[in-house]
Amino acid sequence: MSTDLKSFLSACKTLKDFENIVYVLGNESGDCDSIICSLVFAFLAYRSQNSLKGTPSIHYVPVVNNKPHVVAMRGEVAFALEKAGLSLNDLIYIDDVYQNINTVFLIDANTLPVSFKQQVSVSGIIDHHADEGLHADAEPRIINTCASCASLLIEYFSIHKFDQKLLDLLLIPLVIDSVNWTWKVTDLDIKAGRKIFNDSDLTVEQLRQKCKPLHAQISESHIDETQITVDLLLEKDLKTYRALHCLYGISVIHTSYQSINDLESGIRRFIACKHLHLHVLICTIHADDKNDNDTEAAERRQHSVQLVLTCTQPSVLDHIVTNAKDTLQLTFLESSPDKTFRCYQQARIEYSRKKLQPLLHSLLS
Repeated sequence: MSTDLKSFLSACKTLKDFENIVYVLGNESGDCDSIICSLVFAFLAYRSQNSLKGTPSIHYVPVVNNKPHVVAMRGEVAFALEKAGLSLNDLIYIDDVYQNINTVFLIDANTLPVSFKQQVSVSGIIDHHADEGLHADAEPRIINTCASCASLLIEYFSIHKFDQKLLDLLLIPLVIDSVNWTWKVTDLDIKAGRKIFNDSDLTVEQLRQKCKPLHAQISESHIDETQITVDLLLEKDLKTYRALHCLYGISVIHTSYQSINDLESGIRRFIACKHLHLHVLICTIHADDKNDNDTEAAERRQHSVQLVLTCTQPSVLDHIVTNAKDTLQLTFLESSPDKTFRCYQQARIEYSRKKLQPLLHSLLS
């Protein structure tokens, strides 16, 4: 294998010794954090093995846990790949290797996808989501709360010499997930930012200022979600979970539900297609700062959140709303006549999917 990312990915596609391959798998939403961190982890794992001389005993192969046409809807992923001299076609997708998977290393996730049917062992985990308590024998098993999985990766490989190009690549998901250092930033993220810029004294505010041009470029790369079909929109950032006998999915979009044509019927089709019992749509709406002269104030401005719940059984939604209304501070907006499709304003904006999912899971279990 070669020492650059493009050649590394090309060589990964030719591997046939499936027993000695560990597939580095991100979460099923296929977001930038998941894809970039899986790629960088596999590359650094290969390179650290290669530095010991001889042929590596284990090959780490990064896999995008989604379909190409869905990932193509994520402009920020294409932007990050282009910065690394890559394209979407260079990536390896789950459908390309699914039948060969025996062992995975989970990145940006700590449970296997519910879609997996075969027996798969989990050799390691690096993740920043709520700990599901599974795969206790994984080594390493690193699950720490922070804005981006990229921060955990930088910490994990801290004893190795990072190429600046790799650090610059990891900065992109870090800026995305922290909303340019304004959202859920922890000491781990700050430490990672200081490593990237090689300055141990940087404050959060200084990191935010340094990353403003990059954040603007990332924002420009986003696809207008009102211009794609409902099915693609819901699948673009979907994660599915199982609680007892309930299979449910949570999608995230970045526009209001009112701006999406045919949303209710589209969600109902989507539920039937995915065999879901319940679907939750989180709509995060950021303030439009394009015409705001005070860009710093606009960047800090809080966004609003809408929650759209759809289920064939109104009693399930009654149970969720009754028990989560106060925690989420829900305000009713509208519903279908049969109460199986309901829309709410969510005042507790800190309940993103990462925090909302454990709450829903407890209510459905």
